[in-house]
Amino acid sequence: MPTAPIVLHPDHPSLIPLLVAPFYAGFGVGEWQTRLPISILTIAAVWVMYRLLARTATRRAGVAAAAVFAASPMTLYFGGMPDPIGTPLILFILLSVLGYVRFHGEPRLSTFVPFLAAFALASVCDWPGYVIAPVFVAHFIVTKPRIEWPWILAFGVAACALFAAVYVDVVLATDAPWTWMLPLFARHSTVVGGQSFTLTQWFGTAFTLNRMLHTSALVVACGLWLLIFGCRFRRQHAGATVARLLLAWGVTCIAIGNTAAYTHEFMWIVLTPGIAISAALLIEWLFLFAERNRVAPVTGVGVVLIAAMFATWTGYTTFRRLYPTTPVAPFSPMEMGQAIKAAAPDPGDLALVVGGDGGPGAQLWFYGDRALRVNVWSIAGVQERLTEDWADLVFNFDVQPWEATAAGIVFPRLWDDGFADVRVYLEETYPAVRLPPALSDKFAVFMVPPP
Repeated sequence: MPTAPIVLHPDHPSLIPLLVAPFYAGFGVGEWQTRLPISILTIAAVWVMYRLLARTATRRAGVAAAAVFAASPMTLYFGGMPDPIGTPLILFILLSVLGYVRFHGEPRLSTFVPFLAAFALASVCDWPGYVIAPVFVAHFIVTKPRIEWPWILAFGVAACALFAAVYVDVVLATDAPWTWMLPLFARHSTVVGGQSFTLTQWFGTAFTLNRMLHTSALVVACGLWLLIFGCRFRRQHAGATVARLLLAWGVTCIAIGNTAAYTHEFMWIVLTPGIAISAALLIEWLFLFAERNRVAPVTGVGVVLIAAMFATWTGYTTFRRLYPTTPVAPFSPMEMGQAIKAAAPDPGDLALVVGGDGGPGAQLWFYGDRALRVNVWSIAGVQERLTEDWADLVFNFDVQPWEATAAGIVFPRLWDDGFADVRVYLEETYPAVRLPPALSDKFAVFMVPPP
């Protein structure tokens, strides 16, 4: 139904879709077209990571930070993920910190404008970008004389104006109420609203996710750097300011969005740059210690070997988790998408999917590329949801007006045992669609005759 009203979900700013749109226009809509611009920005983030420490510490520390960041499982997992909380946000935060370091050293218009421009990119990427603003303000006030405070006051006013502009843009573009952010904030944070987990469960999940995505080695290295150098404010350690700023930003983001961090593993990417830089600074300290004791060549060879082993290990383990020899699910999101298109051949058709969207999740809509009604668990559910005036949207956030009868029904065979009665009902009521052998072992698809 091309005439169905568009439903816009007010949540993230629009920079990521705008970055992907030119690639769709030039190369068509597809998975690689979606991931390519994000992957390019991930490579740019690695370069900026190097430049940041090369400026504030040493080139060697910059190389170490870039290598650690690039080899981190978090970057390997989510370096191509087209989500606002991802490597594009990290890139713009790194650029903001780089701009702030220059501005902090020489507060004047020629450093203020690039600093504000970099922050503006982070702010229109996603809302956690604004969290760095109070970190900058607090640091500037603590470390600079009062006569220079008007500069950071101007930055604070500009940051508030940017937030207001993006907020109003969402209201006007999506026709959302002025309070649209409140329920979303409540969903992602326990600062307001309730929680479905205990403190012990939260810390247990945090430990598990960081051990998997940041590795125990990097977390321990970050902790050691914080213990040895993190609280030395009188004797500044080279690069320490950058590490503290990024860690403060990441920890504050996690504290504010604690529910999102509990349910979304990629949310922890806000800690990745701070962890990578603090680990690199610890490595640099080891090099300096070795140079003072005239064992630098041996240390250098050892560090290079350890780095190579670390990158090989993280690359292999990440690949095995992404492409396990024994698949976690009996079908891939791409195969589910093929089954959906078999049930709804025309782009304007709607498919009914037995079961929920907890498997492929958002990918179910991306690869299926059709309107869907999901979470059908019974014969009565099939009968009720076959003809409705709406379709489901991703993540159960909202519904799309879509007054139509489903063109077909997808029954994943993984439900054969638990919902055999639903499958028998479908086989007795609707004609089956012939599927390729690779799909027929995983799905049963039924065509719904036109009313």
